[in-house]
This record gives sequence, C-alpha cells and structure tokens, in this order.
Amino acid sequence: MALIQQPVQGSSSLCANETIQTIHCFSRRVTSVSVMPTTCSTKSPKKRKDRKSSGLIPTKHQVDPKRELSRILRTDAAVKSIERKANSEKYNTLWPKAVLEALDDAVKENRWQSALKIFSLLRKQHWYEPRCKTYTKLFKLLGNCKQSEQASLLFELLLSEGLKPTIDVYTSLISVYGKCSLLEKAFATLEYMKSASDCTPNVFTFTVLISCCCKLARFDLVNRVLLEMSYLGFRCSTVTYNTILDGYGKAGLFEEMENVLADMIEDGDSLPDVFTLNSIIGSYGNGGNIRKMESWYNRFQLMGVEPDITKVLQIIMTT
Repeated sequence: MALIQQPVQGSSSLCANETIQTIHCFSRRVTSVSVMPTTCSTKSPKKRKDRKSSGLIPTKHQVDPKRELSRILRTDAAVKSIERKANSEKYNTLWPKAVLEALDDAVKENRWQSALKIFSLLRKQHWYEPRCKTYTKLFKLLGNCKQSEQASLLFELLLSEGLKPTIDVYTSLISVYGKCSLLEKAFATLEYMKSASDCTPNVFTFTVLISCCCKLARFDLVNRVLLEMSYLGFRCSTVTYNTILDGYGKAGLFEEMENVLADMIEDGDSLPDVFTLNSIIGSYGNGGNIRKMESWYNRFQLMGVEPDITKVLQIIMTT
C-alpha cells in the first residue's frame, strides 16, 4: 500500500506542478502512439454515369409492406399476451415462438419474476422439452438480480425433470451464489459438481469462482482455488490471471498484483493482453502512482501489447 507523505512546507505547489507536468507528458506521448498520418486527395470523386435508380425493389426480392407490418404486429401482440396468460392453467397449446420470445425479452430486461412465470407457462406446453440451456439462461438472470433462493429452487426443478446438469449449469449456479456473497454455497456447489460423473469443472468454472472471491476481497480463498486448479491439472488462462490482477489492483494490493503479473509473464502460455494493461495502469492510476503507471505502460509496449488509446486516456483524465 502506498503511503501518503505530508508535503514539506512551501513545496506543495512545486509537487503539484511536477505531477501535472508528468501527466501531461504521459498524455501527449500516449496520444501520439498509433496515430497514422492521413493523406487528403484533392481529386473530386468521379460522378457515376449509371442510370438513376427508380427506387423499386426487384420483383423477386420485393416484400409487401402491409403483409410485413401485419406479421410484425401479430408477433408483437402474441408476445405481449404471454405474460397475461402466465398465471392461467388452461393455456397449453400456445405458439412456441411467442412463448420463447417473451421469455427472452424478460431475461434481457432482468425481469426475473416475469421470466419465472413465463418459464412455468412454457413447461405446461405440450411441445415443451426440458433443456439445460434454458435453465442456464435463467440462472444467469437470477445471478444478475441476486436471487439465490430462487436459483436453488430452480436447480431442484431441473433435477426433478430428469436433466443431468452440464458444466454451464453448475458454473452459472456458482456465479449466482458468488454474486449473492454466499461463498460457502458456491464452494459446496463446486464440490457437488466434482462428485458428479462426466462433469469436471473447467478453467472457466474456476475463473468464475475466483472472480466472486476477488469481488468480496477474499484473497485467501483465491489461493485455495488456485491450489485446487493445480491439483486437477489446470493452468490459469489469460482471463484467470486478469481476474486476479484486477481484484488485487482494486483492493490496492499492488505488491501482490505485481507478483501475479510476474507469474503470468513467466507462464509463457497465458500472455498479457490489452485487458492486463488496462488493469495494471488503471490500478496505479487510481492509486495516484503516475510513475509506476508510466513505467508499466512502457514495459507493456516492449512486450508487444498495443494499448487501447481511448481507455488509456480515460484513465489518465480520471487520475
């Protein structure tokens, strides 16, 4: 953690000027990167001598506007009527497209209560077939809305329908518990997953769990997950490393962050990318350490990592 030193009397304006000059110098140099010279042609574009278009669509591609509008209105009306029918027991022969689109709309808009009602209606249809993909979509929604109890009930429903949970199902359920700060349940789900046949956790599963731990500043559990990964023969991906780096950086644990970055570079397989660069210089920028920020910017350039200039400038402007 960086210590904030009290300025020597009479030198505060000098330090401030030095910092501002450093930022301006760094900003000008960043802006100059990847800026290609442009050439302007003085030649006027040639006028096309083609015949003027009549504006008509060729017959074989022509669509009747009235029929198309009618189709759109019918579809929209059908989708909107689904939620009104969700509480009824008598609708079991509804149009599949309308039901599925209504469910998708509810998920996209994070309306978890409506989504669960529509899903209940979906299960009543004579054409319904249970799919893990649908459950995964709902788990992600419940995670965004932090509805862990509903997720637990949904998982029980999945099992009751005779489905065998996939890696995506378990991973999305772990994410739900993590987002709800229920790390014990998240780790218990991982253990349950490991005991299931033909459903071994993958790198993405562990990365999701690590992300949950980082957001709750439980870095002791991050090390536990890394040991588990190593025991099972998994190596960190670039995304895994970036997740840990971002967590340490936001927590102000710069020494730990640099240690992880050193491991990442030595790994050789999961090399730093533009997201790594953004995390490192963003963390030092937020911490007010301009010199470290500039130093790592230079080192990333030497490693061949091209910066996102817009992102870098945003970081500089907020420093």
